[in-house]
Amino acid sequence: MAEGETHGSRPVFNDAVIPALPLATWLANRNLTDLEELLYRRRDYLAGYRLNNFHSLADLLQNPWALAGALPSLPLPALQIIEAHAALGRSVTIDALAGFLTETGGPEQHRAHVVGALDLLTADALAWSGDGVHSNLAKGFEQLIPSPLGLGPSGEVLLARMNVEKMRATLRALDLPRAGDRARLEAALRGFYLDADGIRARVAAAPSAIRGELEAEAAGTRVTPTGYDRDRLVLEREVESWGAARAMLFRDLNYRVVMPSQVRLALRGSDFRAPFDPTPGEVPTTSTSVDQITGEAGSAAVEFVAATTTVLGSLAREPVPALKDGGLGVREIRKLAKAARVTEARVTLVIALAREIGLVSETSRVGVSEMYPTWNRTEPNVRLAQLVMAWWRLVYLPTLPPKVEAPTVATILTSVRHLDERALRHATIRAFVDSGEGQSVTDLAALAARITWSHPILVAGRAAAIPTIVAEAQQLGVTGGTGCSPMAFALVSAEEPDLAAAAGATLPATTTTATFGSDLTVLVSGTPTAQVNTLLDACADREGSGSASLWRFSPASVRRAFDEGSSAAGLLSSLGDIAGGPLPQPLEYLITDVGRRHGVVTVTAGLCVLHSRDDPALLHQICSDRSLKQLGLQLIAPMVALSQQNSDTTLTALRRAGYLPSDATGPSAGITTSPNLPSNDLPSDESDLDELAKEFGVDIERLLGPIFGGPAKREGNEKSARQRARAIAKTLHAVRPGTR
Repeated sequence: MAEGETHGSRPVFNDAVIPALPLATWLANRNLTDLEELLYRRRDYLAGYRLNNFHSLADLLQNPWALAGALPSLPLPALQIIEAHAALGRSVTIDALAGFLTETGGPEQHRAHVVGALDLLTADALAWSGDGVHSNLAKGFEQLIPSPLGLGPSGEVLLARMNVEKMRATLRALDLPRAGDRARLEAALRGFYLDADGIRARVAAAPSAIRGELEAEAAGTRVTPTGYDRDRLVLEREVESWGAARAMLFRDLNYRVVMPSQVRLALRGSDFRAPFDPTPGEVPTTSTSVDQITGEAGSAAVEFVAATTTVLGSLAREPVPALKDGGLGVREIRKLAKAARVTEARVTLVIALAREIGLVSETSRVGVSEMYPTWNRTEPNVRLAQLVMAWWRLVYLPTLPPKVEAPTVATILTSVRHLDERALRHATIRAFVDSGEGQSVTDLAALAARITWSHPILVAGRAAAIPTIVAEAQQLGVTGGTGCSPMAFALVSAEEPDLAAAAGATLPATTTTATFGSDLTVLVSGTPTAQVNTLLDACADREGSGSASLWRFSPASVRRAFDEGSSAAGLLSSLGDIAGGPLPQPLEYLITDVGRRHGVVTVTAGLCVLHSRDDPALLHQICSDRSLKQLGLQLIAPMVALSQQNSDTTLTALRRAGYLPSDATGPSAGITTSPNLPSNDLPSDESDLDELAKEFGVDIERLLGPIFGGPAKREGNEKSARQRARAIAKTLHAVRPGTR
């Protein structure tokens, strides 16, 4: 057969095949810029390794786990090329690969699509070519894709097990040239696997019984007997012996007799083609006013920020029990949803984002952290920006239904488990942004198909994830309906977007006034400022939110404001400032009445009691002694004082100051202390800590520095990652061997 001759429409190898090009050789012939770019693209899987030669770099790049990490960013045609390549073999001609794929358009356009997909693989060193004619596939794919296209293991698995003598014996049985080193022998066997007509001719020449069994195995119709059949066992041994001698059958690691995918393809006939979809489907859109999209997004964002405030406010007032493994149970989520008058899915999303920001404190009970009061006093656009950024960086989908479809066929799409949902979330929002400003998607199913084409690994088996991401984006105001808000464009435009400005452009104009009703309600139209929001949340209960927010006053809500330090006069003055006029009389009566009754009974905390029997002046002196400031002494009666430290600490401090106290459990004395629960002996006030540090000559900052950690050691920006990639590339380039 002459060079370039084809069988039917599929190009095949002939005897003058070219051996596979090792990845290390291909890497050594890259220029410094290409090598640097490759190292940067695969940086996540090279970190921590010493790379001082191209062989170690090639082995690392072809490791199955490194290959799996590079697949999620690839579009569907690139993955289809990989699977078809694996089914044909590790080294094939580009023409043979193009002929094996379903043709799209004319021959030249189809080949251009194939070459374009191969270029994507070359950028990550997943496939490469040294001459523009032959394509080589990374060797780790045999483990990553054990059955490409469902055709069984590739013949490459068998070639990897063969020694040189076995290869020569196989080529002798196939009546093929068997001279040369191992690389030439492997190339000859790969050429045999790609010669479909040659495989069919050799099977046709086999004994009829063996031929029938091989054809049945290729078609998937071979029946394995259940009982003992001596004649059948003899035939199976003959079939295995004949096929194994010619590299058409071999035993896998489970000791099952399997047929290489190339042989199965040849015996099925030349009509079989692997799927190939080089172009994505169109996403229909319609023109929509930017103001309309932004208005919808802003209304949704206002509702979500208000729901977040309500849910976290409930946790601040009354923390709820946590599950043993952390988080909230279904019952607690249902209670919070009922109290906040929102859906359970929204509560789940609020808790997830608040936890990501650090607003939730989880011990045996779930409450709010110390950050929450400060966060709640910030402006609405800042709060919204933090919530959206937390959602953008969240590694899971909080509201994803627990039951999603589970694929059963093992293909390249299902061989990689991708647990980080950020990439799919980013891909979904980018798909919306690609539709353009002022455009709304009219067919979400078409959008999902487009995302599936762009990132099939991320979507495989989890089609429900895309509608979930869209619903979460709509709740947060990232999208207005099915169009993009300013926040969507900001998220995809930069690594660290200015979301506060984008959130401000999305939210409606803030409102500084409120309308008070005689039924003890207050209505705020639009988005309340942080000051208005904080004031009303402190003294009233929120009953509704959206384009307008509604609060209601009650004795309990007003008492809550007094508990936090407000006074009747101060509260009336603050509410009058946002009312723009006199307050309703019922509200004034309510606040005045609660203020009159609040604080009639006081509660004072203390860990032990100091009692003087007959010298009130001495007890007053002790409470005024500056050297005893750390005890937090408080005189609550002429003969009684409270200490904020336990009895042992209080006794030690009094004796060190020159007083003569005694323990109440011991002999009588002028001043006694009652024992109580042990407590932390450290001073609770920062100034006390400074005084003790000064007294004992201790450098507090120097001591606390190692406890709270030094500077972060991880890389924080793209520039440093590129610098590292360039340094490694220079090192490898310096040891590059001569022309190969």
